[in-house]
Amino acid sequence: MSGDPRPLAAGLDGGSHVDHIVWGVPDTDDGLETLHELTGVQPSIGRMPTDELYPTRSASIGLGGGAFFEVYGPNPAYRGAPHTFHTLLTSLPAPRLLTWFARVIDLPAVTTELSRLGHTVAPMIDEWERTTAPSFRNAQFSDHMFEPAVPRLIEWHDRMGMDENLVQGARLDRIVVRSEQLDEVRSVHAHLGLVDDPTIVLEAGAPAMAAHLDTASGPVVIN
Repeated sequence: MSGDPRPLAAGLDGGSHVDHIVWGVPDTDDGLETLHELTGVQPSIGRMPTDELYPTRSASIGLGGGAFFEVYGPNPAYRGAPHTFHTLLTSLPAPRLLTWFARVIDLPAVTTELSRLGHTVAPMIDEWERTTAPSFRNAQFSDHMFEPAVPRLIEWHDRMGMDENLVQGARLDRIVVRSEQLDEVRSVHAHLGLVDDPTIVLEAGAPAMAAHLDTASGPVVIN
C-alpha cells in the first residue's frame, strides 16, 4: 500500500472517535453517586447480571453522538472464584479512569491491517463474547496494555438498547492522554486515524488520562 494507511477507527456522530470511557470504582454505588454529584446526571444501570455469579456491575451516562462514560465497579453479591477485574476494582484506593475505547467497523479486518503495520493486537475476553449472540467484540494492543494513551478497540453487533436508554446531559469536550512513549503512541493514533480528532489530545509526560466533560453543572474533569 502506498501513501498513508487508511484510518481504521470509525467516527461517531459529531466526529469523535471515542466510543466510551471506563471509570473504575472500588464501590459501585458510591461511584454512581459521585458521578451524579459531579455531572448532575444519574447514570443508567447496564444490563450485566447482578447475581452472585457475575463479578462486575456497570452504569453509564451518554456523552452525545453515541459515546458514553461508563462507571465500572465490583458486584458486591459476587461469590465466585477470584476474578481479575473484581480483584482490580476492589483494590483501587479511589476511582480512576482505566481506559477508553475507539470504535471500529470490522474488528478482524482492522486487526489484520494493524498487524501488517507492525502492531500486535489481541482479542479481549469478555463475558458477552461467550454467548451465542455476542453484543460486541473488542481487542487491545498487546504492547500497550497498560498505556492509557492507547485505546482498546470495539466493534458493536448489538447496542443492547443503549442509545435509547442512555441518560444524556453531558458531552465529551476532550480526553487528555499522556505517554512517555510519544512516538510509538502517535504511530498507533495515526494508523487509527485519531491524530486530527480534537476530542483526543495526546501529550508527553507520565502515563495519565483525564476526561473533560461539559455538563449542566459546568465543566468537569475526571481523572
